[in-house]
Amino acid sequence: MTDIIKQKFAKAIEFEKTGEYQTALSLYALISKENPDFRPVFLNMGSLYSRMGKIDDAMKCFRRAGELGEDYLNWFNIGSIYYKKGNFKQAVISFERSRKLNKSFILSALVTGLAYSRLKNLKGAETVFSEVLSIDPENKVALNALSLLYYESGRFDKSLKLCEKITSSDKENINAVKLKSSIYYEIGEYDKSAEILKKVKSNDKSCTTYDSFVKSLPVEIYTDRYGTIEKKIERLTEKSTETGNPEDYISLSLCHLLNGNTDMAIDTLFMVKKNQPKSF
Repeated sequence: MTDIIKQKFAKAIEFEKTGEYQTALSLYALISKENPDFRPVFLNMGSLYSRMGKIDDAMKCFRRAGELGEDYLNWFNIGSIYYKKGNFKQAVISFERSRKLNKSFILSALVTGLAYSRLKNLKGAETVFSEVLSIDPENKVALNALSLLYYESGRFDKSLKLCEKITSSDKENINAVKLKSSIYYEIGEYDKSAEILKKVKSNDKSCTTYDSFVKSLPVEIYTDRYGTIEKKIERLTEKSTETGNPEDYISLSLCHLLNGNTDMAIDTLFMVKKNQPKSF
């Protein structure tokens, strides 16, 4: 590489760093025409095009870079473009090429697993995420993905085990905590599920915000010709206990929610499931 090419390339990189993308692209393009075998310029152009959302142009650049030399990062870039375009089969092929060239590059494996999932190939996804965890047992992406995969395929014991591992080191991982609640719900431990959900709402921003909103409303606005909200709760409590009707429990849950008692609203809602007749 001549000094002139080095200077132009360095200048293009400076333009890119300062956010002058079009100027950088123009200079990269000029360099690529003058030096069609200069591989770094195609890599940089591809990366910049990708960040700008021009994925077809990015693909052309990465393809050209691949013709000039093969490496795991470029195959990862090509796979990422295919993934963005929704061509998950070609994405898997490209990511596998990347993995073959560098087994320790975990990012290729992670996105391979995601691509398999989009193809509904859960077996392939499970295998890849498990491989990642064999290399990096604390990898959060793989732990979360695999726990969800186990949950959706009905393997609740395995899903719960991974959730416990996630939350043992990251108690603020609300998604994992919510998944634990869902697992307990699915296996019939409704009290545990409700208890977790009540704790989550105090940490989950959306729940906290809604709690604050509900509690800021004067209870009097729920008083109409049918009586106060407290009277409605009293009547629905008696009625639901007598009938076990799911609709009565749902109505009671809503009244508790409107009255600002979100814990009781959650408990009541779970009574719907608990009072359903078991099938044999």
